[in-house]
Amino acid sequence: MSEPGTGWRDGSLAAPDARAAGARRDEAGEQAVDREQLLHEALRIAGVGAWDFDLASGALSWSQETFRIFGVDPATTVPTMALVQSMIHADDRARFDDRVNYARETGMMYEEVYRINRPDGAIRTLRSRAQVVFRGSRRNSRFLGVTQDITEKVETEAKLAAEHAVAEKLQADLIHISRVSAMGAMASALAHELNQPLAAILNYASALRRLTDATALQPVDEAVEAISDNAHRAGEIIRRLRLMTTRGEVIKAPIELTPCLVEAAHLALTGADVPIVYDIAPDLRILGDRVQIQQVIVNLVRNAVEAMAGAAEKRIEIAARRDGPCAMIVVRDTGCGIPAELLPTIFDSFVSTKDDGMGVGLAISRTIVEAHGGRIAAEPGPGRGTVFRLTLPLAPG
Repeated sequence: MSEPGTGWRDGSLAAPDARAAGARRDEAGEQAVDREQLLHEALRIAGVGAWDFDLASGALSWSQETFRIFGVDPATTVPTMALVQSMIHADDRARFDDRVNYARETGMMYEEVYRINRPDGAIRTLRSRAQVVFRGSRRNSRFLGVTQDITEKVETEAKLAAEHAVAEKLQADLIHISRVSAMGAMASALAHELNQPLAAILNYASALRRLTDATALQPVDEAVEAISDNAHRAGEIIRRLRLMTTRGEVIKAPIELTPCLVEAAHLALTGADVPIVYDIAPDLRILGDRVQIQQVIVNLVRNAVEAMAGAAEKRIEIAARRDGPCAMIVVRDTGCGIPAELLPTIFDSFVSTKDDGMGVGLAISRTIVEAHGGRIAAEPGPGRGTVFRLTLPLAPG
């Protein structure tokens, strides 16, 4: 009989200990298998395929999801790097090889998006990430990576980009229509305004003929100068109208703010007997599309003119100051003002204070200003009228 505590010597306790250790090993093995199955299931749910490439032997191992992504049958297909390269789209193959070779040489992780031609004829877009792993101080000869099919994501992004391009074109068309509509509203007043300088040209020309007969040289010079001034004025009116109604690409460039505001206001006041006061800081330059910025000013000034139709005092003020990295432009009138309940939505489409208004002018103005990285707001004026404030980024330099 064994002495107490020495049963392990004759093996009486060895068998139970061995069975327990074996049971523990079996349990650990089952847990490892379970974890591996759970990992593969998680990768399948995520649509991610895993792969392992032995750089020394050239052996390539794929997970079940990788076989599905490449559209090949695991029962009949042996994955090889040659197979992968043969399936990569010809336009992407050189770039893919360069990235893989660079990662192999440096040990850095790479991520590459590329297309493959699957056996079923489908062209799929994949994203792969991989890295050569290290063990101790020596680089392991295994290249580990994951691959995901992102075809639907790429197609969705392309579709959204196309829809965005269509939306931008529609917006440009709407802005163009607004410009043409605004010009139509001023057509009759513009015709009247053009008649005045043209009539003056005829009168001065008639006087010039009479003065020429009398050889009065100084009056002749004055008459010629007046003819030139009025002809220039008529040409400027026509030039501004044609510039504003000409449709073209949006071109952002540095703009001298003073002439930009003055020209737009002058065009908007065509045919209107309303005084305007300017208080514009010198040397202000903004970055934007001149025609579109002038369209905003024309909209605001025309609205101001209409709002002051029945006002005893009519006056428009346009001011501009530097406000940090932006220029602050203020357009103030002495008109009837905007009802308080409409102020929060005055820049929304189809909101108007006029019975016959379409409610698109201010909405388009906000679109233009925000497309330039600025902001526009409206508030009641001091005493009466409305104040519009808009900020636009200053030009660099």
